[in-house]
Amino acid sequence: MAPPDTASKGLFEVEKFSFDFEDVKRNTAGALLRSDGFSLDAGSIYSLIGANMSGKSTLLKLITGRIGDRRHPIDVQLGRRIFTLPRDYYALRVAGVRASHQNDTLFPELSILENILLGADGRKSRSALTQSLKKEINTLINGVEKSEEFHPAWKIDPRESLSTLSGGGRAIVRLLRTALFGNSVLLLDEPTVHLDPQNRKLFFSILHRLSPRSGAIVLVSHGIEDHQMFRYIFNDRPYGGFSLEKGVIMGLPEDFVDSVCVPPS
Repeated sequence: MAPPDTASKGLFEVEKFSFDFEDVKRNTAGALLRSDGFSLDAGSIYSLIGANMSGKSTLLKLITGRIGDRRHPIDVQLGRRIFTLPRDYYALRVAGVRASHQNDTLFPELSILENILLGADGRKSRSALTQSLKKEINTLINGVEKSEEFHPAWKIDPRESLSTLSGGGRAIVRLLRTALFGNSVLLLDEPTVHLDPQNRKLFFSILHRLSPRSGAIVLVSHGIEDHQMFRYIFNDRPYGGFSLEKGVIMGLPEDFVDSVCVPPS
């Protein structure tokens, strides 16, 4: 992530803000999340790090409008469009800014395709989306199955029930639901939790295939291995990031950047 700089003009700009968690959770009064503003550049990838409970997930929810305080709105700019959050949450989603969180709901009783369609926000008719997505998903899966990272447990038939999938397969569905409609900015909150190293590599390979070069991606993960793999797979794109320390958004520590430069084992 570019260093906080209100003069820069990236793909996605977040204006200066200060947020009191008391506005959302009354039992955490006094805990603040604040920033002088920052930007995400088109075609770049970013790491977001911080200790447990430092506010990483909350930050992603704030800058997409999933949570917020209407008395103290946050302005973000995507290209030339300005969105006031949380009021413009839905409009920002339709514009292609998407976040995927660990606790996002999947529905085992629905098909895989129906679960993915839940991310569409009605921009096309359901039948048109279904036909388009079938082709796109099948093309993607055919390509992935030919890759050296492919594991049979990840095989996906969009017609099958979600209940037939393993944890790794469900991680792919969650990624597809976010990435297929997040063509501007993708914010991924611990997307590879509970995946083994082989499946993490495959996950990031699929993410690389899905994400447009014109977009930006932010990865939240506690594991340095995830950030190493993220940068290794996306070595064709500029890399940056930031950290959360005592509720303040800061640049990445130099030792972390040095560690991420090491290829994954």
